[in-house]
Amino acid sequence: MLLLVYWFSPITLVATYWLGYNDLVPVALLTLTLYSIRHQKNWTAGLALAAAISAKLSMAAALPFFLIYFQHNRPHRKFLPDFAKAFAVGAVLFLLPFV
Repeated sequence: MLLLVYWFSPITLVATYWLGYNDLVPVALLTLTLYSIRHQKNWTAGLALAAAISAKLSMAAALPFFLIYFQHNRPHRKFLPDFAKAFAVGAVLFLLPFV
């Protein structure tokens, strides 16, 4: 409920659409990626990161940090293939129309 109140608040709508501060959406998607990784929802995390990068290319700077995180944490290393597959699928779905 709180999330709906945030996204439909007049301040968020004005800042996002009228003033053109469109960083809210990619940052929200990047936050969803972090939340999904924390709760081991790797497909959701990969798709959310691909969506964040397609929304704003500067979010691609976060990709190496996620890869390093998966590589250096032994318990999470086994989730890297699923994350990478989901990211690849999301990248094709979200970025292919722009090619």
